[in-house]
Amino acid sequence: MNKTIPLTGASGFIGSAFLKNMLASGFRIRALTRDSSRKALHDRLEWYQADLLREDDWGKALLGVAETGWILPPNDPKALAGAIVQAIHDKQNNHDVWLERKLACRNRVLENFSLDTMIEKYKQVWST
Repeated sequence: MNKTIPLTGASGFIGSAFLKNMLASGFRIRALTRDSSRKALHDRLEWYQADLLREDDWGKALLGVAETGWILPPNDPKALAGAIVQAIHDKQNNHDVWLERKLACRNRVLENFSLDTMIEKYKQVWST
């Protein structure tokens, strides 16, 4: 599965169980953390240092995640380079586009990964 999903709380008790489940299901995970010393122990796991209380970290943390950024094939440095060049271009030349994408990233996380939403999804997974 090529879709990368963001995950906050992945180092916590529930989040780590969720992380293992999602990796076992074939998802690529970008786990957001404030701890820069974390190392990925799986080829579909990327630890990304970000402080989600800082608004300027949201756009960077979610770059390349689903419809709020770019979806890139794994192990494709040309695609990654192209997305990086596009992101830099947008930030420098299309600042409104950059700000819209950053806001969309933040809203997507708030809508899909709020505590209430995650609790409901957690209940759905364990009730089946």
